[in-house]
Amino acid sequence: MHGTDGNLIDSPFMTRIIFRDLAPVSEVERQLALHARDRLLDDAVEELPHLIDEASLALFGITQRDTFYWALPDPIRARYSRAEWEDQFDVLGHYSRDPNAQWAAFDLDLRCEEGGRLHCLEVFGRQLVCALRGLHPQAVIAFAEGKRAEAA
Repeated sequence: MHGTDGNLIDSPFMTRIIFRDLAPVSEVERQLALHARDRLLDDAVEELPHLIDEASLALFGITQRDTFYWALPDPIRARYSRAEWEDQFDVLGHYSRDPNAQWAAFDLDLRCEEGGRLHCLEVFGRQLVCALRGLHPQAVIAFAEGKRAEAA
């Protein structure tokens, strides 16, 4: 299943997904918080990009690298100019009082426990947009499948 606006919103089995509660997200978020406070050991700093990529593949089927214009499959690049492609991710730069305002329509909660924006949105945001909008042929919302099974 490819993640698109329609198939996520119209699904009768969708329940709110608390992004921070997903194991890969929780681990990356914890590591990023430690790194931001300069409390991450050197070995862990070196491993962080690998952890992020592994988590991204588990969550979305693609990594952030896969979302860059130069890395896109030829049929996708033929459909968009570089500027048009990058315009797809403008939503990631929009800030509001409610950091979850743009994600709630997809039954996603992308807030931290204090109600702020998750750190990991910086490293998972592009993949999330690709999966939600069906922009990349390999991008999926892999974590939604488990929630559908739980709801059924």
